[in-house]
Amino acid sequence: MSASTHDSTRGRVLAYAVAIVLTASMALIRYALDPWLGDRHPLSLLFGAVALAVWYGGTGPGVLATVLGYIVSDYLFTPPRGVVAIVDATELVGLLTYLISCTAIVGFGAGMRAANRRARRYAQMLEQKQQQLELAERRKDEFISVVAHELRNPLSSIRNALALLGRGNGAHEPGKNVIGRQTGQLVRLVEDLLDVSRIREGRVYLQKRVVGIDSILNDAILTARPQIEAAEHTLRVSLPSGPLVVEADPGRLVQVFANLLSNAARYTPRGGQITLKARREGEQAVVSVQDNGIGIPPDMLNGIFDMYRQVDRPDERTRGGLGIGLTLARNLVRLHGGTIEARSEGPGRGSEFIVRLPLLSAEVARKSDGADSVGVRAAEPSGQTRRAYP
Repeated sequence: MSASTHDSTRGRVLAYAVAIVLTASMALIRYALDPWLGDRHPLSLLFGAVALAVWYGGTGPGVLATVLGYIVSDYLFTPPRGVVAIVDATELVGLLTYLISCTAIVGFGAGMRAANRRARRYAQMLEQKQQQLELAERRKDEFISVVAHELRNPLSSIRNALALLGRGNGAHEPGKNVIGRQTGQLVRLVEDLLDVSRIREGRVYLQKRVVGIDSILNDAILTARPQIEAAEHTLRVSLPSGPLVVEADPGRLVQVFANLLSNAARYTPRGGQITLKARREGEQAVVSVQDNGIGIPPDMLNGIFDMYRQVDRPDERTRGGLGIGLTLARNLVRLHGGTIEARSEGPGRGSEFIVRLPLLSAEVARKSDGADSVGVRAAEPSGQTRRAYP
Protein backbone atom coordinates (compact mmCIF):
# COMPACT_ATOMS: atom_id res chain seq x y z
CA MET A 1 0.00 0.00 0.00
CA SER A 2 1.42 3.37 -1.00
CA ALA A 3 1.83 6.22 1.45
CA SER A 4 -0.88 8.29 -0.26
CA THR A 5 -3.38 5.39 -0.12
CA HIS A 6 -2.56 4.82 3.55
CA ASP A 7 -3.08 8.51 4.33
CA SER A 8 -6.39 8.51 2.46
CA THR A 9 -7.65 5.48 4.39
CA ARG A 10 -6.60 6.98 7.69
CA GLY A 11 -8.40 10.19 6.79
CA ARG A 12 -11.66 8.35 6.05
CA VAL A 13 -11.47 6.39 9.30
CA LEU A 14 -10.83 9.62 11.20
CA ALA A 15 -13.86 11.27 9.54
CA TYR A 16 -16.18 8.44 10.66
CA ALA A 17 -14.67 8.54 14.14
CA VAL A 18 -15.35 12.28 14.30
CA ALA A 19 -18.99 11.62 13.29
CA ILE A 20 -19.37 9.14 16.18
CA VAL A 21 -17.76 11.54 18.67
CA LEU A 22 -19.97 14.43 17.50
CA THR A 23 -23.13 12.33 17.84
CA ALA A 24 -22.10 11.18 21.32
CA SER A 25 -21.29 14.75 22.35
CA MET A 26 -24.67 16.09 21.20
CA ALA A 27 -26.41 13.19 22.94
CA LEU A 28 -24.60 14.02 26.19
CA ILE A 29 -25.61 17.65 25.93
CA ARG A 30 -29.23 16.63 25.28
CA TYR A 31 -29.06 14.25 28.23
CA ALA A 32 -27.80 17.08 30.45
CA LEU A 33 -30.75 19.24 29.33
CA ASP A 34 -33.26 16.42 29.80
CA PRO A 35 -34.56 17.71 33.19
CA TRP A 36 -35.72 20.89 31.43
CA LEU A 37 -36.70 19.49 28.03
CA GLY A 38 -38.23 16.18 29.07
CA ASP A 39 -39.77 14.40 26.08
CA ARG A 40 -39.78 17.53 23.93
CA HIS A 41 -37.38 18.04 21.02
CA PRO A 42 -35.56 14.72 21.29
CA LEU A 43 -33.75 15.22 17.96
CA SER A 44 -33.02 18.93 18.11
CA LEU A 45 -29.31 18.79 18.96
CA LEU A 46 -28.64 15.81 16.69
CA PHE A 47 -29.07 17.99 13.61
CA GLY A 48 -25.94 19.84 14.71
CA ALA A 49 -23.99 16.58 14.86
CA VAL A 50 -25.07 15.73 11.32
CA ALA A 51 -24.11 19.18 9.98
CA LEU A 52 -20.68 19.11 11.63
CA ALA A 53 -20.03 15.53 10.52
CA VAL A 54 -20.80 16.22 6.86
CA TRP A 55 -18.78 19.44 6.98
CA TYR A 56 -15.76 17.61 8.35
CA GLY A 57 -15.93 14.26 6.56
CA GLY A 58 -18.48 14.42 3.75
CA THR A 59 -21.53 12.35 2.86
CA GLY A 60 -20.56 9.06 4.55
CA PRO A 61 -19.88 10.51 8.02
CA GLY A 62 -23.02 12.65 7.65
CA VAL A 63 -25.16 9.56 6.96
CA LEU A 64 -23.55 7.76 9.90
CA ALA A 65 -24.32 10.68 12.20
CA THR A 66 -27.91 10.69 10.90
CA VAL A 67 -28.47 6.99 11.69
CA LEU A 68 -26.67 7.03 15.04
CA GLY A 69 -28.44 10.23 16.05
CA TYR A 70 -31.87 8.76 15.51
CA ILE A 71 -31.04 5.51 17.31
CA VAL A 72 -29.61 7.36 20.32
CA SER A 73 -32.50 9.82 20.40
CA ASP A 74 -35.15 7.14 20.09
CA TYR A 75 -33.53 4.98 22.78
CA LEU A 76 -32.78 7.73 25.31
CA PHE A 77 -35.26 10.57 24.79
CA THR A 78 -38.36 9.29 22.96
CA PRO A 79 -41.11 7.53 24.97
CA PRO A 80 -41.16 4.69 25.65
CA ARG A 81 -37.53 5.13 26.60
CA GLY A 82 -35.04 2.29 26.59
CA VAL A 83 -36.24 0.76 23.31
CA VAL A 84 -35.78 1.56 19.64
CA ALA A 85 -39.20 1.25 18.05
CA ILE A 86 -41.82 3.21 16.11
CA VAL A 87 -44.93 2.89 18.23
CA ASP A 88 -47.37 5.26 16.53
CA ALA A 89 -47.98 7.47 13.49
CA THR A 90 -46.65 10.56 15.27
CA GLU A 91 -43.27 8.94 15.77
CA LEU A 92 -43.28 7.80 12.13
CA VAL A 93 -43.91 11.35 10.96
CA GLY A 94 -41.12 12.55 13.23
CA LEU A 95 -38.75 9.99 11.74
CA LEU A 96 -39.63 11.01 8.19
CA THR A 97 -39.21 14.68 9.02
CA TYR A 98 -35.85 13.95 10.63
CA LEU A 99 -34.65 11.93 7.62
CA ILE A 100 -35.76 14.57 5.12
CA SER A 101 -34.07 17.32 7.12
CA CYS A 102 -30.86 15.34 7.52
CA THR A 103 -30.86 14.47 3.81
CA ALA A 104 -31.06 18.17 3.00
CA ILE A 105 -28.24 18.94 5.46
CA VAL A 106 -26.04 16.15 4.05
CA GLY A 107 -26.73 17.17 0.45
CA PHE A 108 -26.03 20.85 1.11
CA GLY A 109 -22.89 20.05 3.13
CA ALA A 110 -21.58 17.67 0.49
CA GLY A 111 -22.17 20.30 -2.20
CA MET A 112 -20.29 22.90 -0.16
CA ARG A 113 -17.39 20.49 0.35
CA ALA A 114 -17.26 19.77 -3.38
CA ALA A 115 -17.34 23.51 -4.14
CA ASN A 116 -14.53 24.12 -1.64
CA ARG A 117 -12.43 21.35 -3.21
CA ARG A 118 -12.94 22.84 -6.66
CA ALA A 119 -12.07 26.31 -5.37
CA ARG A 120 -8.87 25.02 -3.77
CA ARG A 121 -7.97 23.15 -6.94
CA TYR A 122 -8.56 26.23 -9.08
CA ALA A 123 -6.57 28.35 -6.62
CA GLN A 124 -3.65 25.93 -6.89
CA MET A 125 -3.87 26.00 -10.67
CA LEU A 126 -3.92 29.80 -10.67
CA GLU A 127 -0.95 29.90 -8.32
CA GLN A 128 0.98 27.56 -10.61
CA LYS A 129 0.06 29.68 -13.64
CA GLN A 130 1.13 32.80 -11.77
CA GLN A 131 4.47 31.23 -10.92
CA GLN A 132 4.93 30.19 -14.54
CA LEU A 133 4.10 33.70 -15.74
CA GLU A 134 6.50 35.25 -13.24
CA LEU A 135 9.23 32.86 -14.35
CA ALA A 136 8.56 33.68 -18.02
CA GLU A 137 8.62 37.40 -17.18
CA ARG A 138 11.96 37.06 -15.40
CA ARG A 139 13.43 35.11 -18.29
CA LYS A 140 12.15 37.70 -20.74
CA ASP A 141 13.71 40.52 -18.73
CA GLU A 142 16.98 38.59 -18.56
CA PHE A 143 16.87 38.03 -22.32
CA ILE A 144 16.20 41.72 -22.99
CA SER A 145 19.05 42.70 -20.71
CA VAL A 146 21.46 40.29 -22.39
CA VAL A 147 20.44 41.38 -25.91
CA ALA A 148 20.76 45.04 -25.00
CA HIS A 149 24.22 44.53 -23.55
CA GLU A 150 25.31 42.52 -26.58
CA LEU A 151 24.05 45.23 -28.93
CA ARG A 152 25.72 48.01 -27.01
CA ASN A 153 29.27 46.85 -27.72
CA PRO A 154 29.09 46.76 -31.56
CA LEU A 155 27.16 50.03 -31.56
CA SER A 156 29.93 51.68 -29.58
CA SER A 157 32.44 50.45 -32.13
CA ILE A 158 30.33 51.83 -34.98
CA ARG A 159 30.12 55.22 -33.33
CA ASN A 160 33.86 55.28 -32.79
CA ALA A 161 34.42 54.41 -36.45
CA LEU A 162 32.08 57.24 -37.47
CA ALA A 163 34.09 59.62 -35.34
CA LEU A 164 37.25 58.57 -37.17
CA LEU A 165 35.53 58.99 -40.55
CA GLY A 166 34.48 62.47 -39.55
CA ARG A 167 38.10 63.56 -39.52
CA GLY A 168 38.44 63.02 -43.27
CA ASN A 169 37.13 65.07 -46.18
CA GLY A 170 33.41 65.69 -46.73
CA ALA A 171 32.93 63.29 -49.66
CA HIS A 172 31.13 60.77 -47.51
CA GLU A 173 29.25 63.29 -45.38
CA PRO A 174 25.67 62.31 -46.46
CA GLY A 175 26.33 58.62 -45.81
CA LYS A 176 27.96 59.39 -42.50
CA ASN A 177 24.96 61.47 -41.46
CA VAL A 178 22.57 58.63 -42.23
CA ILE A 179 24.71 56.10 -40.39
CA GLY A 180 25.11 58.45 -37.46
CA ARG A 181 21.38 59.14 -37.22
CA GLN A 182 20.42 55.48 -37.42
CA THR A 183 23.13 54.48 -34.97
CA GLY A 184 21.87 57.09 -32.53
CA GLN A 185 18.37 55.66 -32.85
CA LEU A 186 19.69 52.15 -32.16
CA VAL A 187 21.62 53.40 -29.14
CA ARG A 188 18.47 55.02 -27.72
CA LEU A 189 16.49 51.80 -28.24
CA VAL A 190 19.17 49.79 -26.47
CA GLU A 191 19.32 52.25 -23.59
CA ASP A 192 15.51 52.14 -23.26
CA LEU A 193 15.61 48.34 -23.13
CA LEU A 194 18.26 48.43 -20.44
CA ASP A 195 16.34 51.02 -18.43
CA VAL A 196 13.11 49.02 -18.56
CA SER A 197 15.00 45.97 -17.32
CA ARG A 198 16.68 47.97 -14.54
CA ILE A 199 13.39 49.49 -13.38
CA ARG A 200 11.64 46.12 -13.24
CA GLU A 201 14.52 44.74 -11.20
CA GLY A 202 14.63 47.79 -8.91
CA ARG A 203 18.13 48.79 -10.00
CA VAL A 204 17.43 52.39 -11.06
CA TYR A 205 18.79 55.06 -8.73
CA LEU A 206 17.93 58.69 -9.31
CA GLN A 207 20.61 61.37 -8.98
CA LYS A 208 18.32 64.15 -7.87
CA ARG A 209 19.14 67.82 -7.70
CA VAL A 210 17.23 71.06 -7.85
CA VAL A 211 16.57 71.95 -11.47
CA GLY A 212 14.22 74.01 -13.59
CA ILE A 213 11.68 72.36 -15.86
CA ASP A 214 12.62 74.77 -18.68
CA SER A 215 16.20 73.48 -18.91
CA ILE A 216 14.96 69.89 -18.88
CA LEU A 217 12.55 70.61 -21.73
CA ASN A 218 15.29 72.36 -23.71
CA ASP A 219 17.47 69.26 -23.54
CA ALA A 220 14.51 67.04 -24.44
CA ILE A 221 13.81 69.16 -27.52
CA LEU A 222 17.43 68.84 -28.60
CA THR A 223 17.24 65.07 -28.21
CA ALA A 224 14.00 64.72 -30.20
CA ARG A 225 14.84 67.40 -32.79
CA PRO A 226 16.22 65.03 -35.48
CA GLN A 227 13.00 63.03 -35.51
CA ILE A 228 10.83 66.16 -35.52
CA GLU A 229 12.86 67.72 -38.33
CA ALA A 230 12.80 64.54 -40.41
CA ALA A 231 8.98 64.61 -40.39
CA GLU A 232 8.79 68.40 -41.06
CA HIS A 233 6.61 68.98 -38.01
CA THR A 234 5.84 72.36 -36.46
CA LEU A 235 6.83 72.50 -32.81
CA ARG A 236 5.23 75.08 -30.55
CA VAL A 237 6.75 75.59 -27.10
CA SER A 238 4.99 77.51 -24.36
CA LEU A 239 6.64 78.06 -20.98
CA PRO A 240 5.59 80.25 -18.04
CA SER A 241 7.43 83.50 -17.33
CA GLY A 242 8.68 82.24 -13.95
CA PRO A 243 10.73 79.10 -13.31
CA LEU A 244 9.17 75.80 -12.34
CA VAL A 245 11.59 74.25 -9.87
CA VAL A 246 11.65 70.53 -9.10
CA GLU A 247 13.94 68.12 -7.33
CA ALA A 248 14.69 65.49 -9.93
CA ASP A 249 17.23 63.56 -11.93
CA PRO A 250 17.55 65.85 -14.97
CA GLY A 251 18.80 63.10 -17.26
CA ARG A 252 15.86 60.86 -16.48
CA LEU A 253 13.27 63.60 -16.98
CA VAL A 254 14.92 64.57 -20.26
CA GLN A 255 14.49 60.93 -21.22
CA VAL A 256 10.79 61.11 -20.31
CA PHE A 257 9.99 64.23 -22.33
CA ALA A 258 12.21 63.24 -25.25
CA ASN A 259 10.27 59.97 -25.44
CA LEU A 260 6.97 61.84 -25.44
CA LEU A 261 8.14 64.24 -28.16
CA SER A 262 9.52 61.38 -30.27
CA ASN A 263 6.27 59.50 -29.78
CA ALA A 264 4.29 62.53 -30.97
CA ALA A 265 6.57 62.90 -34.01
CA ARG A 266 6.25 59.21 -34.88
CA TYR A 267 2.46 59.08 -34.71
CA THR A 268 1.77 62.40 -36.43
CA PRO A 269 1.57 62.57 -40.25
CA ARG A 270 4.29 64.54 -42.00
CA GLY A 271 3.97 68.29 -41.52
CA GLY A 272 1.91 67.94 -38.35
CA GLN A 273 1.62 70.11 -35.27
CA ILE A 274 3.25 69.31 -31.90
CA THR A 275 2.74 71.53 -28.87
CA LEU A 276 4.87 71.42 -25.73
CA LYS A 277 3.47 73.35 -22.78
CA ALA A 278 4.52 73.79 -19.17
CA ARG A 279 2.53 75.50 -16.44
CA ARG A 280 2.02 75.63 -12.70
CA GLU A 281 -1.07 74.13 -11.08
CA GLY A 282 -0.98 74.63 -7.33
CA GLU A 283 2.02 72.73 -6.00
CA GLN A 284 2.61 70.85 -9.24
CA ALA A 285 4.45 71.43 -12.48
CA VAL A 286 2.28 70.29 -15.38
CA VAL A 287 3.91 69.50 -18.72
CA SER A 288 1.85 68.45 -21.72
CA VAL A 289 2.84 67.15 -25.14
CA GLN A 290 0.00 67.46 -27.64
CA ASP A 291 -0.16 66.51 -31.31
CA ASN A 292 -2.69 66.36 -34.14
CA GLY A 293 -1.68 62.84 -35.12
CA ILE A 294 -3.53 59.55 -35.47
CA GLY A 295 -4.97 59.62 -31.95
CA ILE A 296 -5.68 56.75 -29.60
CA PRO A 297 -8.75 54.47 -29.73
CA PRO A 298 -10.83 54.65 -26.53
CA ASP A 299 -10.26 50.98 -25.77
CA MET A 300 -6.49 51.53 -25.74
CA LEU A 301 -6.30 54.55 -23.46
CA ASN A 302 -6.12 52.52 -20.25
CA GLY A 303 -3.41 50.20 -21.61
CA ILE A 304 -1.37 52.65 -23.69
CA PHE A 305 1.44 52.60 -21.09
CA ASP A 306 1.71 48.81 -21.12
CA MET A 307 4.88 47.20 -22.41
CA TYR A 308 5.07 46.71 -26.22
CA ARG A 309 1.66 48.37 -26.70
CA GLN A 310 1.46 50.41 -29.91
CA VAL A 311 -1.36 52.07 -31.79
CA ASP A 312 -1.84 50.63 -35.27
CA ARG A 313 -1.49 53.06 -38.12
CA PRO A 314 -3.46 52.03 -41.22
CA ASP A 315 -1.20 53.68 -43.80
CA GLU A 316 2.07 52.24 -42.46
CA ARG A 317 3.01 48.72 -41.43
CA THR A 318 5.77 49.88 -39.12
CA ARG A 319 6.49 53.10 -37.27
CA GLY A 320 9.79 52.26 -35.62
CA GLY A 321 10.27 51.79 -31.91
CA LEU A 322 9.64 48.82 -29.69
CA GLY A 323 6.60 50.03 -27.77
CA ILE A 324 8.54 50.58 -24.55
CA GLY A 325 8.98 54.38 -24.54
CA LEU A 326 5.68 55.13 -22.79
CA THR A 327 6.22 52.31 -20.30
CA LEU A 328 9.61 53.74 -19.47
CA ALA A 329 8.23 57.27 -19.21
CA ARG A 330 5.49 56.19 -16.79
CA ASN A 331 7.93 54.31 -14.55
CA LEU A 332 10.42 57.19 -14.45
CA VAL A 333 7.68 59.73 -13.67
CA ARG A 334 6.44 57.53 -10.82
CA LEU A 335 9.97 57.31 -9.42
CA HIS A 336 9.87 61.12 -9.21
CA GLY A 337 6.59 61.06 -7.29
CA GLY A 338 4.59 62.25 -10.28
CA THR A 339 1.86 61.00 -12.56
CA ILE A 340 1.35 60.72 -16.31
CA GLU A 341 -1.89 60.33 -18.23
CA ALA A 342 -2.93 60.01 -21.85
CA ARG A 343 -5.91 61.76 -23.45
CA SER A 344 -7.41 61.46 -26.90
CA GLU A 345 -10.78 62.06 -28.49
CA GLY A 346 -10.29 59.01 -30.68
CA PRO A 347 -8.67 57.93 -33.96
CA GLY A 348 -7.59 60.83 -36.14
CA ARG A 349 -8.15 63.39 -33.35
CA GLY A 350 -4.63 63.62 -31.98
CA SER A 351 -3.44 62.85 -28.48
CA GLU A 352 -2.09 64.57 -25.39
CA PHE A 353 0.22 63.26 -22.68
CA ILE A 354 0.22 65.15 -19.39
CA VAL A 355 2.96 64.81 -16.78
CA ARG A 356 2.53 66.19 -13.26
CA LEU A 357 5.52 66.59 -10.95
CA PRO A 358 5.71 67.97 -7.40
CA LEU A 359 7.20 71.48 -7.28
CA LEU A 360 9.71 72.79 -4.77
CA SER A 361 8.73 75.95 -2.98
CA ALA A 362 10.78 79.04 -3.82
CA GLU A 363 12.20 79.13 -0.29
CA VAL A 364 13.34 75.50 -0.42
CA ALA A 365 14.84 76.04 -3.87
CA ARG A 366 16.87 79.05 -2.64
CA LYS A 367 18.17 77.17 0.39
CA SER A 368 19.11 74.08 -1.60
CA ASP A 369 22.76 73.42 -2.32
CA GLY A 370 21.82 72.80 -5.96
CA ALA A 371 19.94 76.04 -6.33
CA ASP A 372 22.46 77.33 -8.87
CA SER A 373 21.31 74.63 -11.25
CA VAL A 374 17.78 76.00 -11.39
CA GLY A 375 17.01 77.23 -14.89
CA VAL A 376 15.60 80.72 -14.51
CA ARG A 377 15.79 81.62 -18.18
CA ALA A 378 12.96 80.90 -20.57
CA ALA A 379 14.31 78.42 -23.09
CA GLU A 380 11.48 79.35 -25.43
CA PRO A 381 9.45 82.53 -24.98
CA SER A 382 5.87 81.71 -24.18
CA GLY A 383 3.98 80.71 -27.29
CA GLN A 384 6.99 80.89 -29.62
CA THR A 385 6.66 78.72 -32.74
CA ARG A 386 9.56 76.70 -34.14
CA ARG A 387 9.33 75.20 -37.63
CA ALA A 388 11.66 72.25 -38.16
CA TYR A 389 12.61 70.96 -41.61
CA PRO A 390 15.13 68.26 -42.56
